Amino acid sequence: VSKKAVTINVTGASKTYGNGDPTFTGTVIGRINENDLGTVSFVRTNTDEAADTYTGVITANYTPNDNYAVTVNNADFTINTRPVTVTIAAHTDALDYNGKEQKVEGYEFESSDNLYTEDYVGFSGEAVAKGTDAGSYKMGLAKEQFSNQNDNFAVTFVVNADNLIIDPIDATVNIVGNNSK
Repeated sequence: VSKKAVTINVTGASKTYGNGDPTFTGTVIGRINENDLGTVSFVRTNTDEAADTYTGVITANYTPNDNYAVTVNNADFTINTRPVTVTIAAHTDALDYNGKEQKVEGYEFESSDNLYTEDYVGFSGEAVAKGTDAGSYKMGLAKEQFSNQNDNFAVTFVVNADNLIIDPIDATVNIVGNNSK
């Protein structure tokens, strides 16, 4: 008596980086009785968590049965990058004119996802606005100066670059002197 052929087709699956694994599924073709291979379950054979596609790592667990020749067609598992928006807000200040160079430095970091931290941001540039005379001075931050340093995230940078404003001061001039005709 030859063994009956059974095919277990595992269904490919995916998740977003940082999320838990989905429930893995598949189909069993060719069993005579539902329980002939015990409870068929579908599992992932790797523990990688980086965004990538892992070939053939979803498989089936079952109870072997000498009456069947079982073929398992494993499936791929994809971990997609996690979308995140990072907002960079330049520090801003309004100061009174004092005759000396004044400046405002730095920026605030805000992420739409708490898994993405400021440690993952690269910055090339200078976060400073400075000036001496009354007026408005731009910091000049641009989204092109910021880069994502973690490949598990798909990052959109939004930059709000404000100014240093030096306000003129009120001055009272008293003229003292001879008022002769």
